Parts: sequence; C-alpha cells; structure tokens
Amino acid sequence: MDKILNTLEGWGNGLLENVPNIIAALFVLIVSFIVGRFVRQAVHKIMSKGSGTPTVISLVSTLSYIASIITGTVVALNILDLGGAATSLLAGAGVVGIAIGFAFQDIAANFIAGVFIAFQKPMKVGDMVETNEYYGRVKKISLRMTEIETLQGQRVYIPNKDIILNPLIEFNALKDRRIDLNVGVGYSDGLDEAKKLAIAAVSKLDSTNSDKPVDLYYTDFGDSSINFTIRFWTNFKDEIDYLGARSNAIIAIKKAFDKKGISIPFPITTLDGAVKIKK
Repeated sequence: MDKILNTLEGWGNGLLENVPNIIAALFVLIVSFIVGRFVRQAVHKIMSKGSGTPTVISLVSTLSYIASIITGTVVALNILDLGGAATSLLAGAGVVGIAIGFAFQDIAANFIAGVFIAFQKPMKVGDMVETNEYYGRVKKISLRMTEIETLQGQRVYIPNKDIILNPLIEFNALKDRRIDLNVGVGYSDGLDEAKKLAIAAVSKLDSTNSDKPVDLYYTDFGDSSINFTIRFWTNFKDEIDYLGARSNAIIAIKKAFDKKGISIPFPITTLDGAVKIKK
C-alpha cells in the first residue's frame, strides 16, 4: 500500500511541476486552431478575388488550416519535452501517407489530375468538349472526375486522369467553328458558275461569320458528280449553332442551284439498260 501511495505521490509531484508547460502547450494548441481559421478565411478571400476555381480555393484554404494545426501540435509537444514523439508522429504520418498512396494510387492520380485541370483550365463548366470518345457540355469539374452531358441527354462521369492522358477537344476556345460541307454538281454543269453561286449563297447567311472567308475547292470526280467542299465559319456557343449554320447552308445552296438549273446528282448505276438508284 505504501508503494502505491509513493507512486501516486510521484506522479502528482511531476504533474504539478509540469503544470506551466501543460498550460503553455494547451494555449499554443488553442491559438493554432484560432490562427488556422483566420488563415483559412484569408486564403479563401484572397484566392476568390483572383477568380480562382472554387474546388482549388477550398483545397488550398483547408490545407493551410491543417498546416497551422500541425505546426501548433508540434510546438506544443516540444514544450512538453516530447519532441521525439513529434518526430515519430510526423514520420508515422509519412509512412501512412505512402501506404495510402500505393493502396489508392488511381484515386491519387485522379486527384492530382484534378488539381492540374483546375490550375491550367483546359476547359471550364459550360464548354462543349470531346474527350475519351464522348462529346457534350461540361457540367461539373471536381478534383476526382469531370461530368459531361452528352447531346443525347446522358451524364458521363470521366476520371480526371483519363482526361489528362487523352486528347481533349475544346470547341469554345476560339468562339467560332469551321464547317466543311461536301456537295456535288452534275458533269454537264458549269463549275465556275456553281462555285460562284455556292459561295454567294453561303456568304449571305446571317449564321456565316463575315469576318472570315468562304472557301470552295473541287475535290474529286465522283461516280455521278464532280464533288466539292465548301468551308465557312460560324459563331459557336452551342451545338445548335453549328447544326443550324450547316442546315442553312444546305438550304441556301440547293435554292441557288435550283434557280440556275444546276443539278446535285444522286448516285446511280446502270444494269442491262435499266437505271437503278443506289440506297
């Protein structure tokens, strides 16, 4: 019984001797939490003024908060003469981090790719993009995956790693898009006249960008027609702009050719004197 009492008395004396250090360590911890909150708010406010990506702003501000708490914890442990414990704690955290990295390397890769996308901004929410064989509008970009809504109304969730490692076509970057329209004229029609009519018809359209030229090139001798490609530009915000401009050009060229009697032949084959339309 005396031995137990002596042990408890030793613990009590040691505790009393370390009260100032314990109070100081608790004070440092409390201050680190308070400072961490102010730092997080300050970082969030500063980055928001710079029009940063919300995901990145949240990540950086949270990391600054955690860094403040870790710093306060290390200082508090040193005050209590537990510097060795602090070193072991940091070393253990590093080992755990490496183990987690190996176990979840795909998640880590997507996370790093998400940070890269957030900073480099190869695309933004609302853009029309094509990547990994999917074409549609970007609906959401997170640190793990990117959400794309296809033209058929489907939601596709693509891991950010796949977007970084594969080609990405961004259709809104230049604000306009070129349309290549393939047409054919009959062998008996005048090519110069057909070219002038097609260029004039497309150039007059409101959907055609007048700041860029309309080009037309004859490409080959087809089975039933001499084929050409007419190229023009249209202002592009959405897929409907592209489809509308292409449709308007087809209507305009058909009307212009009909007015002047220029034909747009359909493919035919002749078998034993009979005419058969290809389907």
